[in-house]
Amino acid sequence: MNKNNLKFLKISSKSSSIFYFLNSKFWLVFLFFTFYFLFSTLAVQAAVLYLSPASGSFEIEQDFTLAVSVSSPDQAMNVVKGTINFPADKLEIISLSKSGSLPNLWVKEPSFSNIAGTVQFGKVYLNPGFIGSNGKILLITFRGKQTGSALIEITDALVLANNGLGTNILIKTSGGKYTIITKKILPTPTSSLVVEPLSAPQITKYSSLVYLPREALLVEGTAAPNVQIVIFLQKDKDSEIITFETASDEKGKWQTFYQEKLEKGQWKISAIAKDKQGTISFSTDALPIKIEDWNSHFLRIILNYILPVIFIILFIAAIFIVYRKIKRKRKIEKTQVENIENIE
Repeated sequence: MNKNNLKFLKISSKSSSIFYFLNSKFWLVFLFFTFYFLFSTLAVQAAVLYLSPASGSFEIEQDFTLAVSVSSPDQAMNVVKGTINFPADKLEIISLSKSGSLPNLWVKEPSFSNIAGTVQFGKVYLNPGFIGSNGKILLITFRGKQTGSALIEITDALVLANNGLGTNILIKTSGGKYTIITKKILPTPTSSLVVEPLSAPQITKYSSLVYLPREALLVEGTAAPNVQIVIFLQKDKDSEIITFETASDEKGKWQTFYQEKLEKGQWKISAIAKDKQGTISFSTDALPIKIEDWNSHFLRIILNYILPVIFIILFIAAIFIVYRKIKRKRKIEKTQVENIENIE
């Protein structure tokens, strides 16, 4: 066999190795692995801008405070802005407060107009941004002016993701509906007995994320000693309110669990206290909680963590198998070429 035939045999060997690679199962695994991670990074989570509490009844000339908060539990955000509209004939703003809000930069200092019935704000969160379910932005103190229903809405709002693209991840704004009632005229006391108002309970610990039915919703807090505690759960302002009860002990501590079936999504939880004389306290602030299905969560763990590990193992195994086969085939071809040269 001449040298041209030997050169052709070597070129054919290399071509067959490439053809074997392109037609192997390894190539399909490689494509699937690549597209899985490419598309899994494109998902963008959602944010909600809301008022808490979302409802309540207040007397004329009574002051009450609402918190403007943002919920972005799955995606870091770095910009939030919006306008709050309220009926100027029924409400007036007494003050705005940034106390307790997340420390960062105000691109637009909070301002209000009792004539136009608006509050405007804009805020920037420095890198790495904010991620969580209860990011307090602003406290607004209102005063009732006239009886009737007062609807407060959040408009012209946006929440931008901290992803370098400025993606608006706001999917929902949740305002509130409040009732202004006539101021109660207390009767002139006929004795020196003074009835103290019942203080509102405090929720000191609660499950902000619950995987049902594997986990239970835990709520605990403090209140006046030996009073009844009524807890409220509501998904949104138009949905049914779920209630369950417990009682404080002699030290004013209380704790309860809720494990009944709840619809997945964002909920709000609040509580009131009621004593033996029937006196009812004001409600606590409505706190956000997220209800998730455990089976869906477990499947997400498999998809996000276990499955990629399996793909990596298969990827490495496929490379090793292909490498071994190519090496073995080249060794055989090399032996054949040497045998042919020896014959010549």
